[in-house]
Amino acid sequence: MGPNDTVIRYLSGAVREATEAADTAETDPVAPLKNDSLPDIIPIGDPGFLDKPLTKKAQLPPIGPPSPRRPPPHGLPPRVGTLKKSPSMQALLNGSAGQSKASLLAKQNVLIEKRKIPSKHHTKLERAAYFLDQYISTRRGQTLSLACAGLVLTLIGGCILKASQPSEHFSEMVWESWTFLGDSGSHTALTEPGLRLIGVMTSLIGILYFSVIMGFVVDGIRDKMDSLKKGKSRVAEENHTLMLGWTDKSISLIRQICLANASEKGGVVVVLAEAEKEELEAELESHLPTEELRGTKVIFRTGTPLLSVDLVKVAAHKARSIIIMATSSGDADRSDAAVLRTVLGLKTLPELTGHIVAELRDIDNEPLVRLVGGKDVEILVSHDVIGRLVLMAARSPGLARVFSCLLGFEGNEFYFKEWPECVGVPFKDLCERFPDAIPLGIKRASGDVLIFPELAMIVEPGDQIMVLAEDDDTYKTCPPTQIEVGKIPPPLPKIERIERVLMCGWRRDIRDMIKLLDCIVPSGTELHMICEEPTHLRTKLLKESGLDVDKLENLKMIHHYGNTAIRRHVASLPLQMFTSMMILADQSRETDIMNSDSHSLASLLLIRDLQAKQSMTRKAVDWIKECKCISEILDPRTQRTISTSSTILRLSEFIQSNELVSCILAMISESRDVRVILDELLGPHGSYFEVEPSGRYCTPGEQVSFWQLAKRSTALGEILCGYQAHGDIAETVLNPPDKAKPRTWENVDLIVLRSKKDNIFHNKQLKNPAPMEETATDFERTAQSRLGKSSFIRQQMLEALVQEQELANIEHVASTDQKTLSRAVQSFVEIVRHECAVSGSDTDQVLLNAKAVKSLISISRVLADTLEKYEAGGGLSGRRESDYDGEVVTAFDISSFQ
Repeated sequence: MGPNDTVIRYLSGAVREATEAADTAETDPVAPLKNDSLPDIIPIGDPGFLDKPLTKKAQLPPIGPPSPRRPPPHGLPPRVGTLKKSPSMQALLNGSAGQSKASLLAKQNVLIEKRKIPSKHHTKLERAAYFLDQYISTRRGQTLSLACAGLVLTLIGGCILKASQPSEHFSEMVWESWTFLGDSGSHTALTEPGLRLIGVMTSLIGILYFSVIMGFVVDGIRDKMDSLKKGKSRVAEENHTLMLGWTDKSISLIRQICLANASEKGGVVVVLAEAEKEELEAELESHLPTEELRGTKVIFRTGTPLLSVDLVKVAAHKARSIIIMATSSGDADRSDAAVLRTVLGLKTLPELTGHIVAELRDIDNEPLVRLVGGKDVEILVSHDVIGRLVLMAARSPGLARVFSCLLGFEGNEFYFKEWPECVGVPFKDLCERFPDAIPLGIKRASGDVLIFPELAMIVEPGDQIMVLAEDDDTYKTCPPTQIEVGKIPPPLPKIERIERVLMCGWRRDIRDMIKLLDCIVPSGTELHMICEEPTHLRTKLLKESGLDVDKLENLKMIHHYGNTAIRRHVASLPLQMFTSMMILADQSRETDIMNSDSHSLASLLLIRDLQAKQSMTRKAVDWIKECKCISEILDPRTQRTISTSSTILRLSEFIQSNELVSCILAMISESRDVRVILDELLGPHGSYFEVEPSGRYCTPGEQVSFWQLAKRSTALGEILCGYQAHGDIAETVLNPPDKAKPRTWENVDLIVLRSKKDNIFHNKQLKNPAPMEETATDFERTAQSRLGKSSFIRQQMLEALVQEQELANIEHVASTDQKTLSRAVQSFVEIVRHECAVSGSDTDQVLLNAKAVKSLISISRVLADTLEKYEAGGGLSGRRESDYDGEVVTAFDISSFQ
């Protein structure tokens, strides 16, 4: 038989085996799964199979002649254990190898290892091992397991010793067994070989047992130390200050709280943040030395303020005040949402005793947080406050230094205290009774804070006097002293000119800054804005945020594109025309505060250099005086660097945003009344500070005391608070100690507080009152806008309806004007009823008589609060307190118009 016959025979056998396997799979598909076996099926006829290395599951049978194949009995499946593997065609056709090689390749059988299917149920041994693992993994399980193991080993040893010494008592044998376990050398006194063997074995077991104990003890100590290092333990403090979150303002905030606690010989500040405790402690130690803590203890804990478990860990319900820090990086809405969730978590704590101070980044989120927090929350919108300070300081040179001295606890602060000896004294005479303080207002027994009230207002029983003093124990009353006022010089002439303001940078609250600037500047003022935001997108962004540039009353906006730190971008600006400049921290760089400060300083130096070169006829100092500049910086280290350079201080005033925000947060956390004071001083309708030249109050060379100047300023309707010498690095003095010492006041500016009557908002003092028809149109437009912020609604209503020039002759309003106002009020009521789907009284026949016109001031306030109530989903039912400003109002009654 030749090679070809051999090939044909083996090929025929391979085909026959493949056919039989296919038939078996069709007749009995579960045959491979019988006897709990699942063989690995190897494909038959794979040419590359023989070329592959054999695995553990495949073994070659012994070499021999092929055995004839016997068919399986009828009704039984074919043999599953082995399958004949057909040889490779390339190997069979290789004639040079001969028939022996072909036989070797044809006879190989692949033995497939049978795999067992795992059982559906766990054995008792597996369950016992699992329970033991879970039990030992806990600290309690480890302790009980060690105690039980020691007891069992001692009893077993006692039983063995008792068996070897029957004459001894069992308790003595148990004690001896314990000594063998605890002291590995105690068995050396034994003399009998059997007892020595028992002692040695027991001592070895004892060594192993106590090694396990030492391992558990060391592990427990290590876990406890790690827990202490990571700040996971509970805080057992009361009446402490709690700070939630860690930002770039935290170091300055802790410094201010330490200053506030210095008079009480220290306090406790607890910080809960997501960063590691060791990192926070290292950062605090590097920025704030131990002597600057002034006895205050700072405790760090790691956790998230969003979890109530972590809030309880730091004793938030027992804290005196809670400060929620807003993250300085990322989206403002996301940061404010985290603050809102933290407020919700704090409100769920039982017996919350302290008040909450929440920092927000977007003023649009303030109503929601106030609605959730209620009366327990004081809100500070950091960007809004700094924006107001920048605008006010840009128009009043020296005001930035005033607020830097006023805010915080390093200098003079605001204090409230009741003085029974001052009851019945008019407010204008209080300055004579406080030689070491300056009275600024009165806090009524009802809780209302009146800053710079009427000069004739009498102090009543229960009233507290608000003063500006160095500390709460550094001032007291004294008998009144007679002060000669003297002759007040005539007022200085004011030069009115069109203002041109340059604003460098784009802030998140640029909309609110433009609105406020539109209120405080005269008509025709130009606002030039240069930043890297595309000019075609600015108007769109402002309009989307709620500001229509075309409806600005006093401002005319002019856009420029460029980077203020690049010379060719700034050189095209008319720098010699600007009356004031504002260099803002751009929102694109606020995440990197050092980069932002470097950009602001580079912009300042470049603009001042170009101003000096554009006009060769004037000195650079002239441009510095004529074009006031205010620059915003973020890092306190930048401020310390600037304070040592007289050249940079001469070019501009600086507002340190993060430092001032930290001071305000610390002041509100110590006293909630400070929030009302700041709203009054920084708000659009409150009292305000102003820096005036001394020539308005005294003549050059005149020797007068601070008290005499204070009496003269009182006669002019102002409160004198301090003075500021000319010069870029001169000190600002508030509440000077030597008030009775005469001196000359040349080259000195005085710091005065003015009341609402002399408000700087020029568009409130209209020289030509608008006609009644135009007023009614504005009122209808305000009613249709239905803005959700009650303060803005009330502002618009008062602008449109309540002008002092019109109310002076309110009883002489013509009947046609009465009808016009009647239609306006009717339109307002109909819009509210239609939009809110509230069923009320019939408003079709609303008539407005002279008495209703006379009370338009109170009606406008009622309408504003009612509209705010509708926005919250309420009805026509009145309420006694506003959710936003705490102002008490009466119920809305349509019949009052009839």
